Amino acid sequence: MSNVDFMMNNVDFMMNNVDFMMSNVDFMMSNADFMMSNADFMMSNVDFKMNNVDVRMNNVDVRMNNVDFKMNNEYIKMNNVDFKMNNVDFRLDNVYVRMNNVDFKLDNVFCKMNNVDFNMRNVDLKMNNEDIKMNNADFKMNNVDFKMNSVD
Repeated sequence: MSNVDFMMNNVDFMMNNVDFMMSNVDFMMSNADFMMSNADFMMSNVDFKMNNVDVRMNNVDVRMNNVDFKMNNEYIKMNNVDFKMNNVDFRLDNVYVRMNNVDFKLDNVFCKMNNVDFNMRNVDLKMNNEDIKMNNADFKMNNVDFKMNSVD
């Protein structure tokens, strides 16, 4: 991680009974600036299973409401993505994360996190053989409230 600027003000991380299993994970973050302000993320009983996913997104502006994602053998690339996240509330309780052979490459990522409260309950994240490349990504999410209950 070189030239990484993490700006997190008034961040409340609540993580209870969290089991992180990360094997052969390669995190490469260059020139990353994380800024997240007042974002509210509520995820309860969410089961994320991503196998052999390669995501590429170029110049994407994403607005998603009531979305059910099931991704198997997906190929996604994200370049020059503009995500803004303000008013973020993250709560993580009983989170079970499995990451095997994950290759994270983040170059020139701009993320701001202020007043962040993470609330995630009973989340099971499974990522196997993932290759995520994000270049010149600016994540900005304003007044986004993510509520995912019992999503598989």
